[in-house]
Amino acid sequence: MIIEHVQSILHAQRIAILGCSGTGKTTLARNLGTLLNLPVHHLDRYYWQPGWQASDHQMFKNVHQKLCIEPRWIIDGNQTLTQPERCKHADVIIFLDFSRHIYWWRVVTRWFAFRNKQRPDLAPGCRDSLNRHFITYILNFKTTWRPIVLRNLEEQKRAGKTIIVLHSPHEASVLLKKLQEQSSVSIPAKSS
Repeated sequence: MIIEHVQSILHAQRIAILGCSGTGKTTLARNLGTLLNLPVHHLDRYYWQPGWQASDHQMFKNVHQKLCIEPRWIIDGNQTLTQPERCKHADVIIFLDFSRHIYWWRVVTRWFAFRNKQRPDLAPGCRDSLNRHFITYILNFKTTWRPIVLRNLEEQKRAGKTIIVLHSPHEASVLLKKLQEQSSVSIPAKSS
């Protein structure tokens, strides 16, 4: 199933990556950006202001619209209010639909890794946090947010978009490996 999407991704100019926190959206976006020479935009950098203050909705929507009409991009983020527009402009949409225990484990280990550091994909002044709101979001993603994503993906599929649903980190790795085999670019080794 993954192999059939390799050519679609290699020819895509706009890729949207969706999924719960901790699924690896940012890592996949960076790796695809390197392989495909596409600019990468992490929506969290645009949405969140220092201290995890949400941006003004209209301001974020305007920034998002400008990103979406750019000719080439990879945008990672799950902001559901702007998701339909982002997907409408994308050539390929990748949904990281991992099990809850995988993304929960990844969120906790990421928090330990970055608890005293600034993550490069977050806006300045936003440090990893495991507050009640964030934990509730993660725990409820499968029942509250995933159905919204799936409805949006179904709409986009009817519109003829290429939809790729990856169910595990292994599938994401296989996809990257197949893309790398078809590309002249290699993904740099992960630095500590």
